[in-house]
Amino acid sequence: MNRVSVLTINPRLGALTYGVPERMALEVGSIVTVPLASREIAGVVWDAPPDDVPAAKLRHILAASTLPPLAAPLRKLIDWTADYYLAEPSAVLRMALASGAGLEPPSRKPDKPFPTPQPDVMPPDLSTAQRQAASTLCAAVKAQTFAPILLDGVTGSGKTEVYFEAIAEALRNGQQTLILLPEIALTQPFLARFEARFGCAPVAWHSDLTPAQRRRAFRAIASGEALVTVGARSALFLPYPNLGLIVVDEAHEASFKQDEG
Repeated sequence: MNRVSVLTINPRLGALTYGVPERMALEVGSIVTVPLASREIAGVVWDAPPDDVPAAKLRHILAASTLPPLAAPLRKLIDWTADYYLAEPSAVLRMALASGAGLEPPSRKPDKPFPTPQPDVMPPDLSTAQRQAASTLCAAVKAQTFAPILLDGVTGSGKTEVYFEAIAEALRNGQQTLILLPEIALTQPFLARFEARFGCAPVAWHSDLTPAQRRRAFRAIASGEALVTVGARSALFLPYPNLGLIVVDEAHEASFKQDEG
């Protein structure tokens, strides 16, 4: 691989062709740093075929990240989102890379690992209807195939306890879970409720995180260490290597939608 296409996070450009230095090991999805005019900018080795640029005119990739490559499903999601919403793929990629949170070098001191949720810390006492719904969700998690399921119920009917059972099943299978919540619902009561059920808080992803907190969460998710993530809608574009369950809580909320951009 002596040349590759790189999709940068510059929203005005598509994939650009770069040379690969000797002894630099890359694959499709690798996160890299490349020169662009007089700047250095982040990008990802993309699936697009590289242009037939003369070798003498090629600029070379400067560095490769230690983060795992972006997996094919996430790259496909980025391309699909750009096509569906008439957006530039590079703009969607920038969102997926969390505005640089995953591109910063790791701190000199290793990040403190996140605690691991346990599936059976405080099992709930479910009603018959709740057990039936939970059984359907758990069976879908076990099957490990795509299965959209609508969990409908009035406020206070125990929907959270039901989908917590699906999360417990994913934990038993060693799979990651993403819980999407409206930004306004990412509150301490929900986190405390989760901690009581599973023994520790989930990894949080929202706009109030500091850069250091975002970097730590991004790397834990990308490595598979973070088994349960709860976040606002942008959390959907984080690089989960082993995602087994997505819960969209309060799916009717208007804050899941976006009118600008």
